[in-house]
Amino acid sequence: MEVGKKTCRSSKQVMQLEKGRRGLRTLLVGERACVITFPSVELAPVVVKVGNTSDRTVAEFEEFGLTPLAAKLASSPMIDECYADTECQVVDTCLAEMYNIFVLEDFMA
Repeated sequence: MEVGKKTCRSSKQVMQLEKGRRGLRTLLVGERACVITFPSVELAPVVVKVGNTSDRTVAEFEEFGLTPLAAKLASSPMIDECYADTECQVVDTCLAEMYNIFVLEDFMA
């Protein structure tokens, strides 16, 4: 873990998508990468709004007053105002079709 600007490190994480998250599912299957952010309690509602907003219709970071940071692996940006961000790559999708479960691994450049 890097102190200062926020890099988290663990081994593997499991993500189960709720129904109706087609955009995220498409990203995980197609790009095989994503960004997970860890906002403060105060910032969490804003980060959720960003995640639930399509960037095709709204300039979401500008709209919600957040600063995007370029990720190294994923096309989705990290959020500068969050305590931590971690990029993950999809390493297993064998349960994705039936259960919407993806196994992710942290990516460290």
